[in-house]
Amino acid sequence: MEVVPKQTRATSTWLWIGLCAPTGEFGPGGTDVIVVVGDLPPVTASLVHYVYADADGLDFFHGHVEVGSLDPATAYSVQVRPVGPAPSAHEVTCRFTTLPDAIGEDPIRMVVASCFDIDNDTDRRLPKLCERLFDGASPDITLLLGDQVYL
Repeated sequence: MEVVPKQTRATSTWLWIGLCAPTGEFGPGGTDVIVVVGDLPPVTASLVHYVYADADGLDFFHGHVEVGSLDPATAYSVQVRPVGPAPSAHEVTCRFTTLPDAIGEDPIRMVVASCFDIDNDTDRRLPKLCERLFDGASPDITLLLGDQVYL
């Protein structure tokens, strides 16, 4: 399972959730997941069955959930797990930080990259570059805008 925060704002974010599982592990109508963001009450998200039995014998499910009532400029941890007796191997976590209410005196650290493939970055060149540019801090905003070099 994967979870990706997107459209994060000062007080809300959308989470995209994707799940690959062996055919038949989850029902053909989809499955539900429990989403826990920080200390907020858990929410349930429904994942729809998107692809049936690909060449590797895997089914793919995906869905979105909006999480609100967040505090501006705050780091959050997200935990997602399937509802029911699904294997714990499908539990995932991620982190995101909400945007500030307003831009203050502190600079905003931003990275814009093109054609980045984490599977091919075995030397961790992008994270090392960010560490050098931002003196060890992570960027506030990362935009991965593939195919920009071809325009």
